[in-house]
Amino acid sequence: MRHSLQSSRRRRGTNRNNNPNPTTITGGAKRGRGSKQTERGSVLVELTMVLPLLVTVVLGMMEMGMAWRDQQTITQASRQGARVGSHLGDDATADQQAVEAALAVLDDDQLDNINYIVVYEVPASNPSGVIPAGCKTASNSGLNCTRYSPTDIANGTFDGTSWDPTGRKVTMSGDGPDRLGVYISVFRPWFTGYFPGTGTDIGVHSVMQLEPDIS
Repeated sequence: MRHSLQSSRRRRGTNRNNNPNPTTITGGAKRGRGSKQTERGSVLVELTMVLPLLVTVVLGMMEMGMAWRDQQTITQASRQGARVGSHLGDDATADQQAVEAALAVLDDDQLDNINYIVVYEVPASNPSGVIPAGCKTASNSGLNCTRYSPTDIANGTFDGTSWDPTGRKVTMSGDGPDRLGVYISVFRPWFTGYFPGTGTDIGVHSVMQLEPDIS
């Protein structure tokens, strides 16, 4: 009887000491490491696909944000020029002072890239104040507008020959005083290279009625 119990114990002890199949454990570990490596590879592939799109979106947002900022500055410059021109009315230096007031608002980059500034009459038939297309060209004969190029501005040439400031109507008779518009065109280069080409033109106009002469 004692011999049978000892044999049984030996058998149980042998079973307890038997190790699990090492091949099964090792194989499972290998599959776990391979799965993680596959997941990492998938993440890298997805990142490679998505990253250019994210960079493109960020660059586009940056470019549009800077362009919007520049447009706001040019709009403010146009308003300031129209405000000064309106205040001066039929003063002989109205155009010069209006243009100089507009230039004072622009930053250095915008000053270096001015295409032209136009001071023009806005008749009652043009309630929106949109600048006539002919006023944007150098030859604007027959139109009440004067186009000032960067050369004119640098040389201080503010003759107002196409719309003489001294001939502007500042009385309240009829439709009242003339309305004056100031249009500014500035070339804005692309900084990020996101959009095709080298840049775009920003053109903004502001319109104000001349202050009446009540003297």
